[in-house]
Amino acid sequence: MPGSPEPGHSQLKRAIGMLCEAGLSVLLIWWLTASIDIGRLRTTIADLQLGSVALAAILMVLQTAIIGWRWHRIVRFLGWCALLYVKVGFFTLSTQSGFGLVNHSIAFIERAPDRYAVIRDVLLKHREQRLAAVGHYRNTIWHAWPEIKQVTGLSLPEASREMQKMSLEMFARHPARYGVSVANAWVDFWTVPILWNLDWVTPGWLGSPLAAVWWVEHKLLRIANAAFVMLVFLVLISRRVRLRVKWDLDLTAISALILLSSILQALADQGASSRYAVTIQALVVVVVMVAWLRFREERPQAAAA
Repeated sequence: MPGSPEPGHSQLKRAIGMLCEAGLSVLLIWWLTASIDIGRLRTTIADLQLGSVALAAILMVLQTAIIGWRWHRIVRFLGWCALLYVKVGFFTLSTQSGFGLVNHSIAFIERAPDRYAVIRDVLLKHREQRLAAVGHYRNTIWHAWPEIKQVTGLSLPEASREMQKMSLEMFARHPARYGVSVANAWVDFWTVPILWNLDWVTPGWLGSPLAAVWWVEHKLLRIANAAFVMLVFLVLISRRVRLRVKWDLDLTAISALILLSSILQALADQGASSRYAVTIQALVVVVVMVAWLRFREERPQAAAA
């Protein structure tokens, strides 16, 4: 079209604009951080009252929610739950909870009661196929679902409810097998997920440096997770450790939230469980860093005593 900019020219302008914004951001960050006293900052973080910070964050989120309140969103939420209740008999946002439980029961699906024989046999067949093809049977349910739908005629919510009943009955009959699966899911929770596809990154040359940075970050986060688990264990059994790291109600509350998240996801699902840790990963790092800074502050005092 006459007078319209060429595609290459538009892309160049966009790239120059992005580079200018990035450069300005770097300069602002440098200017803001250049005068920071690192030693004083470390002391401030160590003495930080995390309970007060958490309360302030909660109040801020609550205030934001109130400011952005829209009644039509509540109506949509309740309407969706009501629709599911009318259609499938559950007042809920999810109709797939039974599928998650199958990720536990699939390990011993051959022990499912005979009244679930149709679903059991399909799952057993696909479990063996997945083992032969990829060496594991995680998320077998989604590979088996098309055939289950075909042979049972059940909708997804109906099948989920049926598999939920089947799995819960199997857990009651074989609690040790369920416990082993839950333990595996809990361990997997701490392994740190890699949820990306570098082929989608543009421009393509960013892939290699991002992969290098993530390799380092991935190892550091795994170390942080291992340190957190060890720290909580030592705090539970040793009063001396509690005193050395100045363990208080703030750290207890945050750690309880982290541990509760790890346990709840392990009870409900199995397979790539580390993805559920994304939302609490920063809290793990905070607990480990605060405990380490308090421990280092305590060492000179202990040596002087």
